[in-house]
Amino acid sequence: MVNYSYEQQSFVIEGFDQAKPFSSFLPGMAGLKGIPMWTFYVNRGQAVCSFGIRDKNSSIMEFSPASITYKSIATNGFRTFIKIRGVETVYEPFQTSCPDSAAKRVMRIRPNELTIEEQNVIQGLETRVTYFNLPHEDYAALVRQVEVKNVSQQALELEILDGMPEILPYGVENGGFKEVGNLLRSWMEVYNLEQGIPFYKVRSSTHDEAEVSEVANGHFYLSFSEDGQPITPIVDFEIIFGSNTSLAYPERFADTTLSDLVQQPQYPYNKVPCGFTGTARTLQPGQSLHIYTLIGHVNDIGKINRRAASICSAQYVLRKRQEANDLTEQLTEDIATHTSSPMFDAYSRQSYMDNFLRGGYPFLFDNGKDGFVIHLYSRKHGDLERDYNFFSLAPEYYSQGNGNFRDMNQNRRNDVFFNPQVGTFNIWMFFSLMQADGYNPLGVAGCTFQVPRVNAGKLAEWIKTAAADKHEPLLAICSSKFTPGKIINYIADHAVPLQMSEEQFLTGLFALAEQQIEAEFGEGFWTDHWTYNMDLVDGYLEIFPDKKEELLFGEDTYAFYDSPAYVLPRSEKYVLSGDKVRQYGALIRDEEKMEQLGRKVKETHWLRTHNGRGEIYRTNLFVKMLSLSLNKFSCLDPYGMGVEMEANKPGWNDAMNGLPGLFGSGMSETFELKRLVQFMLNALDEYSSRTIRVPEEMAELLHEVHQAIKEYAEGRTEQFVLGSRGIPKRKLSRTHPLRH
Repeated sequence: MVNYSYEQQSFVIEGFDQAKPFSSFLPGMAGLKGIPMWTFYVNRGQAVCSFGIRDKNSSIMEFSPASITYKSIATNGFRTFIKIRGVETVYEPFQTSCPDSAAKRVMRIRPNELTIEEQNVIQGLETRVTYFNLPHEDYAALVRQVEVKNVSQQALELEILDGMPEILPYGVENGGFKEVGNLLRSWMEVYNLEQGIPFYKVRSSTHDEAEVSEVANGHFYLSFSEDGQPITPIVDFEIIFGSNTSLAYPERFADTTLSDLVQQPQYPYNKVPCGFTGTARTLQPGQSLHIYTLIGHVNDIGKINRRAASICSAQYVLRKRQEANDLTEQLTEDIATHTSSPMFDAYSRQSYMDNFLRGGYPFLFDNGKDGFVIHLYSRKHGDLERDYNFFSLAPEYYSQGNGNFRDMNQNRRNDVFFNPQVGTFNIWMFFSLMQADGYNPLGVAGCTFQVPRVNAGKLAEWIKTAAADKHEPLLAICSSKFTPGKIINYIADHAVPLQMSEEQFLTGLFALAEQQIEAEFGEGFWTDHWTYNMDLVDGYLEIFPDKKEELLFGEDTYAFYDSPAYVLPRSEKYVLSGDKVRQYGALIRDEEKMEQLGRKVKETHWLRTHNGRGEIYRTNLFVKMLSLSLNKFSCLDPYGMGVEMEANKPGWNDAMNGLPGLFGSGMSETFELKRLVQFMLNALDEYSSRTIRVPEEMAELLHEVHQAIKEYAEGRTEQFVLGSRGIPKRKLSRTHPLRH
């Protein structure tokens, strides 16, 4: 029977394995100075079903969509095999591939922690597994804490193997493993076994090309008992499973003793390795044993080797577990409520955290002036049920993630309410990303920083002042695009001696640098992304109503994102499909433009003067609003009602993907357009003495649209429709260059 409740700050699901399948994730936060991991779980098996570093292409446990994971986790997820002296079969707690009426299972979910429990009266054992991501360290790890307790009335002699049947070595991409996994085994190897801490990586780069590079980073597996004694794991799956390549049953473990098993020679080459921790113990009634395992990623296994003695401690795990829980408490303190309903209080915190996991948590870096805002901890919603999204968490201090324009935009709408110091940053960022044609890039990455050439001399002086030694390599990394995490991680990894604190060093560095917005075209232009921009403006003015004029006209810092793609004219995107007219292939990448300007598709570029070779064109917020509203007004449909879906994508609901091909339009966008225009008209009434400078091209389009409206109002057009940049539509005929 399934039962849901909330108790002791945990969401509790009794009989979780019988409940409707769902997928979720740990938040992937490691603190300001920590390396984050992504971790997904489901309510089947031992819950955690996939985790890794950065993105899907650095999985430690293979990433699979939800529908596949629900079927495969019983085999591919974490496993615990227990042999009880006197019992013939191997007992596997949490195994959901076959029913066990004696097993009572409970899942406890906390904001930054997951626990599953199974009590089996027939076996006389209670098994509890707790997961959390390691915070505040210079390496990333998922911590797995296993407790096995004797709940019977007699002593039990146990042999236990606990771990993962498959660990993907670092350097194996997720998609490649699914398609050519047999081939990729040829690069797989496990190192560092002599230290008792396996290090999983490929021997070299796996791409089919002449230039081969060494892979230095890798995944590690570290286990120890409650007394702090390291336990060397088994990494060769054949030692445990023998010829049972389905991994369904550990036939060799079942047929021999654990002590004999761990003496077997291991051959962890050219095969997908595993990671299993073995221990044997006699438990008296009420007695427990614990196994602690850290599975993670590090750029130098020497870090873990040198610190193994201090890491292998139950107190270390307990402290880090508390830090992980404190981290979410601290970050959600902004919205903390204290009511008669603990569930409401917890819901408020969880909702706030879910919000900033999409948009990022605003953090202010001091630069000696106004400060730079960056958004930490964010990532695209690439969970198991949204397997089409490619999430990314930067594996560095001050970690920033990627996201879609709309998602980040809408999830930052409450930033200024909880953190007024954010000021106009989000408005500046998302309005700057609006292109001159009214569209915007899909992908938004974390912000970077760069010291302009004019400050190169000052930068060199600052590095020499700040770093007593190794200042040349540090100068090189600070002279290119950088993130705060990249700089601080470099200082830590290379033991660069600073003459000041890291915070003071960054303050001096940022005083010389400029903040860069990073974005990518992606795959198309949706009709509704821009509609969230006005929410940012309204929110800001609710907190700073006295700064309206300054907001609209006071800062000439807004740019126009310059995309490699553009919307084709009707003559090139209106096509015949059979005997039906359709709008297909509406976008094209301008390869000629990219080549002439020396640009790359995945780089961030801004509209420049002098045909793309001059300075970045900058203006104020009001002009950006005028550009946006003018473009959307010129795209009203033939009835003057909805904004046309003319750029290959619909609004937020991707299930409506076919509407652009059917000449669809969105009424909701028209309401948003009216809202924007009304705001601008009110502002013009308030600040009527203002002179507004606009680009020549915008002025020309404004004039043409105005003239077309006048002609329509005066009845001088037989059939006037705005559509496609204010140009009246012509009757479609076969004389046009239609594509079949």
